[in-house]
Amino acid sequence: MKKTNNFSESISINFEDSRRKLFLTAKEVGALMGMKENQLYRYLSPENDGKRPFPVDRSSSRLRIPSNAFWGWYDRFFAA
Repeated sequence: MKKTNNFSESISINFEDSRRKLFLTAKEVGALMGMKENQLYRYLSPENDGKRPFPVDRSSSRLRIPSNAFWGWYDRFFAA
């Protein structure tokens, strides 16, 4: 059975709305970073615990990214 890629569908992200959220989903962060699902999960994998640019809350197989930590990192490196 072939695995489907959840990021193949383009999702619309409203920056202002996502900045107000407490947590972001992996799908939202992937869209904001322009990464595919497998790239994002590899980038945020447990093997990269000390190298991640922002913390990740992993509950079962789902990732939750604290919005304030993600946007702090994003603004330092991508907003000019």
